Amino acid sequence: MGTHALRVIREASVARQAGLWLPLVLVATFAVHAVSLQGFYLADDFWHLHEAARTGWLQVLDPEHYRATDDRAYWFLASHRAEGGHLFYFRPVLRALEKLVLELCGASPVGFQTIGLAPHLASTAIVAWLAWRLIRHPLLAVLIAAVFGLHPGH
Repeated sequence: MGTHALRVIREASVARQAGLWLPLVLVATFAVHAVSLQGFYLADDFWHLHEAARTGWLQVLDPEHYRATDDRAYWFLASHRAEGGHLFYFRPVLRALEKLVLELCGASPVGFQTIGLAPHLASTAIVAWLAWRLIRHPLLAVLIAAVFGLHPGH
């Protein structure tokens, strides 16, 4: 067997190992962040709940609707507003998910916390894929995804 064939076999083996580790990283990420599913609201969750309830489905796609409300509601961005800046918080996918969860689950905190955790798990898998595409080392890509997924800042 030539060196090229051996390299291909070794890379395939490493890729299989990474393929086994990624689900474990996703399960660990879920387990760490599942504490938020215990059923409580924090900080701006109340505002998001209120906005989801009062926003019509067609307004979800209207950037002007966001301009009119969001820069007055975020208490933690008050300094930005005081300096004359204008906040533009246009997130139609998030707002649509919030509306959908509100209609399916009511005001249950579990539903709203789930819409935060599910995209985070998907993002963790995407980070693994992007890292693999950039560095071409599957196990290192999974490690990068683990750091992203398990970091408490998310």
